[in-house]
Amino acid sequence: YFTALTKTPGASLAELYLWKTDGSPEGTVQVTDEKNDLVKSSEIRDLTLAGSLLYFVVDRNTLWRTDGTAKGTSSLAPIGERNDVGHQLAAYQGKLYFDNGTDGQALWVTDGTVAGTNRVNAVSPKFFLATAQALFFNGDDGYHGEELWIHDSAPQGTRLVTNINAALTIRPPKAVIPAGDRVYMISDGSLEDPDYPNSPNHPSYRLWISDGTPQGTHLAPYPEVCSEVYFDPQFHAVVDGILYYPGADCLIWRTDGTAAGTWKVPGSLDLECFKGMGATPLGQRLFYFMGSS
Repeated sequence: YFTALTKTPGASLAELYLWKTDGSPEGTVQVTDEKNDLVKSSEIRDLTLAGSLLYFVVDRNTLWRTDGTAKGTSSLAPIGERNDVGHQLAAYQGKLYFDNGTDGQALWVTDGTVAGTNRVNAVSPKFFLATAQALFFNGDDGYHGEELWIHDSAPQGTRLVTNINAALTIRPPKAVIPAGDRVYMISDGSLEDPDYPNSPNHPSYRLWISDGTPQGTHLAPYPEVCSEVYFDPQFHAVVDGILYYPGADCLIWRTDGTAAGTWKVPGSLDLECFKGMGATPLGQRLFYFMGSS
């Protein structure tokens, strides 16, 4: 699926429409047309597949769905407007989870029907990440501040993974990265611990590991992350379950979540030399692209 400015017969200006393609000329067709309300929209964004449906946000304030046909394309719910990073949408177990600004940025879920679009809870979500086991997200319940939350098929449903802010003076976790049955997160702040003084020479960006449980959420064996590229997801890559990330020295480190499986990659170059280029996994290899000065 993609969007394109398209000029229909009789129209003086091109309008924004939703298209789909199977990769062939004959399989590239327009989904929405002048009969859809979408024709008056200035923006279609946040395209997200969940099950057999595509969901998207129109004009930053309304959630829509489509089955790939004009007849099967319709609005589901107003969700308020977000002008910063757009709305948070994530597919999990065939349904779409999203933040609803008309309800205090609460967590909502939909099965693609109006009747099946409902509030999950009052936790305000950010940075969704869906794995096969669960949906992870930053959430604020108005009491703990922004923390890592999880939603899965367990009886308690949505729950706080652990209260990181209780032990740390940090900003909420960011750059959540999936790796097998766990996720890695990067937090911004300093430990309230004499072993980790908040000094100009001590990095405050730290790598965390979580399996979705309080006891399984902890700092990585080598947690310090390069301050130059810490929040840029293109510098964090997973190959065969191993996370490669920029250490405090801005060299490439690897970890499987254990101390024995964490070390600096021999011969790695300073990532500051090619900031903005990033890493690309290919098979069992990881390629970094470096510009020349």
